[in-house]
Amino acid sequence: MDLETLNFTLDNGLVGVPLLNNTNLIGKILGDTFRLGTIAPTFRMTDLAQYNKFRDWTQQAFEIKFTSNEELPGHSPHVYELTFVFPKVRYTAFPPLIAGSGRIMAAATGKIKYDSVAGYLAQVTLKNDKASY
Repeated sequence: MDLETLNFTLDNGLVGVPLLNNTNLIGKILGDTFRLGTIAPTFRMTDLAQYNKFRDWTQQAFEIKFTSNEELPGHSPHVYELTFVFPKVRYTAFPPLIAGSGRIMAAATGKIKYDSVAGYLAQVTLKNDKASY
């Protein structure tokens, strides 16, 4: 699919435990194991594969990669890559297909779930070749 827009939120399930000295200061932070997120992609549909995953109520992995080449005069190109990996995504809403000429766009929503096998809700990786900014 060709991604047009993407919105997502991540809830890592962290809870602050206050100190026992009658203040509101946080003494430690615990994970409450309720890790999930929401995702709302808008993409161009080339076939019914994503729609069928919604109808079958199946989970899938998403990998979204943004790549850029910056070329400055007299320098070699700098390559930047920002990758988001979501090991478990399930669509919760998917619009019905609309027939017509031109591109067919879909704006779905879904849930990002914590994957105990992978050990994370989302993995974000930034790769670049600059030592500093």
